[in-house]
Amino acid sequence: MPNRLTLRTDDGVALFACRSCKRSCSVSSKYIKEAIEKLATYEETGLFPEVVQEIATAFREGLLVILPPIQNAEIFIIEEYEKDFGETFVSNKPVNYFDTTGLYCGHGLAQVRYDFADINIKWFLTREAAEAGLR
Repeated sequence: MPNRLTLRTDDGVALFACRSCKRSCSVSSKYIKEAIEKLATYEETGLFPEVVQEIATAFREGLLVILPPIQNAEIFIIEEYEKDFGETFVSNKPVNYFDTTGLYCGHGLAQVRYDFADINIKWFLTREAAEAGLR
């Protein structure tokens, strides 16, 4: 990443990193302060603009999904219970871990892998989305 245009004070305030006077410069305009904060937040990612654009495009096209933190995470699945009436319902499964291909849910030998390609088709991140998939 190129040289930063911003820096943060010890208490987290974003400022312009002024190159001409070799110090930090503050401003009074709330709009400029907001712009400096957004720029500082972006610079802290360490990503180049091209990478951010690729990530944004992948997200818009549904190729990138932001998963919940793995600790206490769960997914929702549409299941069919065929024993009596062929009932279809939504169940939740705790997520144990994931790798590059999918999520692993269940316990011991009963673990099941859910492919990332099936998100919002066979499994969902919210109960509401899964219930909408029942319709």
